Amino acid sequence: MTTARYLAAIDALLREPFPAEHLPTRFGDSGPGFHRARPGPAGPEAHGPPADPDGPPADPAGRDADPDGQAERCRAEGEALAAALRARWGPPEHLGLWSASVRDAAGRTPPAPWDEAVRRADDVLLWRVGRRWAGLAAARCGEGRLELLVLVTEIDPP
Repeated sequence: MTTARYLAAIDALLREPFPAEHLPTRFGDSGPGFHRARPGPAGPEAHGPPADPDGPPADPAGRDADPDGQAERCRAEGEALAAALRARWGPPEHLGLWSASVRDAAGRTPPAPWDEAVRRADDVLLWRVGRRWAGLAAARCGEGRLELLVLVTEIDPP
């Protein structure tokens, strides 16, 4: 997805009312107080072959963590989108999710849409747009794979 398409999707989500109940959408899901978009991993071969559970162990130094460059492409897409959002709304708040992930692991699950962000991303960039938050994160979607996670919500971050 191009930066222009991401921006158009975010604009649409900012205008959309939140549904009364949780439901799937074209790019993700929506529920009371939130929209979540997961446009998919970056690059044409983003999903790649499934990992072989009997294959060699992962390289602990991380040298083979991104052999086809998909995660790097996702980071670049995220940086381009963040730059466009920065130009539009100013600098974002940078929210680290480590402490929320510790609370989640202890059984104190954050509300949607933050639950998925806490489990799949290390941090999120946030902009306050009127009465809503717009968030952007690089979220894990498999071994060595990333996808952009876009959040539009009226629910305050954890």
